[in-house]
Amino acid sequence: MVTARLLDEVLKLSADERLELVSVLWGSLQIEDAFPMTEERIRESELRLEDHRANPASSISWAEAKKRLGLV
Repeated sequence: MVTARLLDEVLKLSADERLELVSVLWGSLQIEDAFPMTEERIRESELRLEDHRANPASSISWAEAKKRLGLV
């Protein structure tokens, strides 16, 4: 668990330094370990891909999604 002292020190870093730290931490993660692909997840991914292939017009682009969410 992150201690309050460590968090206080991190928050003293400049924005650029914090971004660099985030990048280093993110790069150190093994996503496969944190989110293993179980049989259930694999099947769900396959079903979603099948649905998309059957009806590609039901999808929207990432740009459109961000627009609808008010992120741009």
